[in-house]
Amino acid sequence: MKASLTRVEKAVLDAVRELMVDGLAPTYDEIAAHLGLRSRGQIAGHLYALRRKGRIEFGRQSRSIRIIEDDQPSEAEIRTASAVRLRGVIEEAADALADQIGQVATVDILALVLENRRKLARIENGGAPSSPRRQPNRFSRKSD
Repeated sequence: MKASLTRVEKAVLDAVRELMVDGLAPTYDEIAAHLGLRSRGQIAGHLYALRRKGRIEFGRQSRSIRIIEDDQPSEAEIRTASAVRLRGVIEEAADALADQIGQVATVDILALVLENRRKLARIENGGAPSSPRRQPNRFSRKSD
């Protein structure tokens, strides 16, 4: 259940909903003008309160406010559910592999996968895997 809204927060949320055009959210100035206010700071404060209450989310770009309806999950809830689902799939695959091998525990397989994750990511991105040799400390003295 989402937190209840104040009268002004509800007005700001309704203004965002009314002024949204083709998925493009209004600017703070447009919201303020619609509500008859002059301060963009007040609008920003109300929008951040709406975000804390789980009613809107901000995207990474400007003018990317997304309204979250009561029955709609937030982005954070979707990410958490996806991570839990993915972990379950990985654990099931590790269990199946452990059953085929017979002598390796699931925990050992998961540890190996997580240990090699960075190396594989570097190789896929075109970089060489890190060397097992220890890199010199930048504060160590150089030999002459």
